[in-house]
Amino acid sequence: MTDPFAGLSAASPKETWRHAALARRRGTSADQRRAAGEAMARALAEALDSGTIALGSGAAGLPGARALAGGRPTAAAYVSMGTEVETRPMLRMLLSRGWRVLVPALGRGRDVGWAELTRMAALADVTMPAGAGVPASAGIPADAGIPAGAGTPVSRRRPQEPDGPTLPAEALAAAGLAVVPALAVDREGNRLGRGGGWYDRALTHLDAAAPTVAVCWPWELVPGPLPREPHDRPADAALTMAGVRWFRRRD
Repeated sequence: MTDPFAGLSAASPKETWRHAALARRRGTSADQRRAAGEAMARALAEALDSGTIALGSGAAGLPGARALAGGRPTAAAYVSMGTEVETRPMLRMLLSRGWRVLVPALGRGRDVGWAELTRMAALADVTMPAGAGVPASAGIPADAGIPAGAGTPVSRRRPQEPDGPTLPAEALAAAGLAVVPALAVDREGNRLGRGGGWYDRALTHLDAAAPTVAVCWPWELVPGPLPREPHDRPADAALTMAGVRWFRRRD
């Protein structure tokens, strides 16, 4: 397999890395993305069952927050779209095990935050009022077909969202695990995102002991360092079809 990142280094602009990653992803089929998603869901389930992933306590410094969550473990995750590895198998697995699952809610305007996913059937396309803009900081995927900051009547290629109220990023304090998207991850856990820093800001509210796991394709695990900025938050592990690969542990 040709290395999509050949010739790139930590000195290369992030946009160049993103362009290379997305160009390679466009060569994947829907069947490949579904199969990869099923494999990753199994790998994450095995890691949870074996104790390979040490979960954070969640709700650090927030008395009663776990009680509000019904005493269930909470995961911050996301709904895949476009050329991303399919995450619905993982979401389905977490729900079947009784987890409380939070996913990004980009809203129908500028109400950006998180929402609780209670069942897969609750996921739906988001209809936006004409002229309602999506903040560039929301991290809309570059291959979504929707310009960040632009309004569109119906965003069919935005991530689906569940019904329910939009929660602030502080809701992640109750999470014992965060599963986030990545276009590339290096050996230090540095993660290349979509741009805008939305996840980096949200993850500052995560329990200090809760691991962050970045989802990517195997070829997106790069040996050399990625370009990094001070606000970038590294992942503790990467999740690929081959399983969970740790960079650092919080146990």
